Amino acid sequence: FGLFAGMLFTPLRRYFLTKEPWLACLIALLLFLPHIIWQFIHNWPTLEFMHNAAINKMVLKSPIDFLVGQILMINPAILPFWLIGLFVYFFNKKYKEYRVLGWIYLSVFLLLIMSGTSRDYYLAAAYPMLFAAGAVFIEQFIVNRSWNWLKPLLILHVVISGVISMPFSLPVLDEETYIQYSQAMGMEPQAEEKKEMGKLPQFYADMHGWKEMAETVAGVLNTLFPDEQKKTAIFTWNYGEAGAISFFGKEYDLPEPISSHNSHWMWGPGDWNGEVIIILGGDIQFYQDVFEQVDQEAVFTCEYCMPYENNLPVYIARKLKIPIKDLWPKIKNYN
Repeated sequence: FGLFAGMLFTPLRRYFLTKEPWLACLIALLLFLPHIIWQFIHNWPTLEFMHNAAINKMVLKSPIDFLVGQILMINPAILPFWLIGLFVYFFNKKYKEYRVLGWIYLSVFLLLIMSGTSRDYYLAAAYPMLFAAGAVFIEQFIVNRSWNWLKPLLILHVVISGVISMPFSLPVLDEETYIQYSQAMGMEPQAEEKKEMGKLPQFYADMHGWKEMAETVAGVLNTLFPDEQKKTAIFTWNYGEAGAISFFGKEYDLPEPISSHNSHWMWGPGDWNGEVIIILGGDIQFYQDVFEQVDQEAVFTCEYCMPYENNLPVYIARKLKIPIKDLWPKIKNYN
């Protein structure tokens, strides 16, 4: 819908931005209004999520750390391109009508710095508009001075730096080669959450183990009698595990999982009747308090996953002691 609206209003954007900026703000508010209404109806879950994440999950970052993170994320070798783009939005008269794009970048950048817990990639989507302005300015600069010899040098610079940095954004190396390469480049995994780091940075680690996780759960489910399998639910404590069971579980005829994490909690426990459930990870003492019987049936292992996904016990719990409607609010996890 946003893309369609952008295409629809593109011919009018110059009018909105230069003649009637209040109208542009009103249109933006109307587009955003359904989200505000949804937040209000559901008791502002995003604010609760942000509060919990800031306190319990995210690592505090200084403004310098966040700035360095931006430079490293986008590739330090092409820093001049987007800096020039930001500069011309603010100070070049030819780009005056697009100055709002510079303010968009700067205001969001400052908001993320002020939060102290923002991840580097939160601002990633803003850089294409800076690269566009920077590239056009550099191209005009070269043409005006007839410095055509500079064009292949710049292209070579971008290509070489892109090849060098490619392993940090695309999985072009196997795991052990990547680990050696990142160590040689001084780019060892950095924690953005208050969690132990593994051999790989989290965005690579989270590319591992999901199908094997679903296979492990399927193995546990298959130990049950057929009539028991039909009424068995699968519970996970985070949306990554729930997504793995939902996606890869189709191959093993697994039921759709339930979870207490973020939006999954809002979707509820489905039609689970409280009799039998397979649970990934968590505190066995808690399970013993709310179920009559709890047995560990398997352990999921994954060398290259995040540590909290490795050596994950898989339990079968039977006969919930309390009503599901009373348990569900207690396990809500917006984080």
